[in-house]
Amino acid sequence: MSVANAGGAACDIEVTSYAEIVLAPPLADAAHQTFSKMFVQTELLPSGAILATRRRRGPDEPELWAAHLAVVEGRSGR
Repeated sequence: MSVANAGGAACDIEVTSYAEIVLAPPLADAAHQTFSKMFVQTELLPSGAILATRRRRGPDEPELWAAHLAVVEGRSGR
């Protein structure tokens, strides 16, 4: 999503975003949604980005990561 001010005057824009982090196969999440979410770990980075990973059940399970962030005029922002 992009937001731009095409007018001549400066304005303040507040944006709220939401992400439901699953990081599991769709069938596994649908079968046990609450249980699946118990294994997601999140971390707020100094840049303001939220980094999420899912604890693996075993060494053969792939390591999955997701990031959620906003970029303001080419810089990450909060």
